[in-house]
Amino acid sequence: LGSEAKEANFLTQVKVQNFILAYGYFSWLAYVGLLLVTIMSPLPDTPVVLAGGFIFGPYIAIPLTIIGQILGATVDFYLARRLGRNYVTKKFPNATETLNKYSHRLGWQTIFLMRLTPTLSFDILSYAAGLSIIRYKPYILATLCGMIPLITISALLGYSAGLHSKIFPVVIIGIGAIVITCIFFVFKKFHQNKN
Repeated sequence: LGSEAKEANFLTQVKVQNFILAYGYFSWLAYVGLLLVTIMSPLPDTPVVLAGGFIFGPYIAIPLTIIGQILGATVDFYLARRLGRNYVTKKFPNATETLNKYSHRLGWQTIFLMRLTPTLSFDILSYAAGLSIIRYKPYILATLCGMIPLITISALLGYSAGLHSKIFPVVIIGIGAIVITCIFFVFKKFHQNKN
C-alpha cells in the first residue's frame, strides 16, 4: 500500500478517490492506510480526508479518519519516544536537560490547542511530543479532542463536492472557523484563569 500511495497524486482529490475506490470492499482499509502514509510522511493528508468525505459521507469518513489519525499519531509518538529520544540522549548528553526543561511546556493543553491549528504539521507535533516527557494517555486524548473539529470540517467539505453546491462549502468553512476560534479562546482563557 505504501508504494502505491507514493504513485497517487496527493494534490489531486479525484486521483486519491480513484486510488481508494480501486480497493472495492476494502476501500475503507485503503483509506485508513493512506492516512497513515500521509501522517507518517511530509505528504499532506487534507486531499485524503476530502476524498474520504466524498466517498464515504461524513458519518463514515469522520470515524475512519479519527482511527487513521490516532494510529498515525501513536506511531509517530512512539517512534520519537523509543528511537529519537535515545538518539538525542546518547548523541547530545547536554541537550537532554534542556529537552526535559522545555518539554514541561508541551503539556496536553498545548497539544490540544495546536491540534486545532490547521497550518501546523500533524506529524511534527507528534514527534515533538514523543521527544518530550508528556505521557501517552494525555497526549492522545488531547490529540483526539483537538483534531475532531478539523476532521469534521474536511469531511463535510469533501462530502459537499458531491452536492454540487457553491454555498454549502462556504457555510461549512465559516461555521467551522467560528467554532474553532471560540474553542481556542475559551479554552485558553479558562486555562489562564486556572493558573
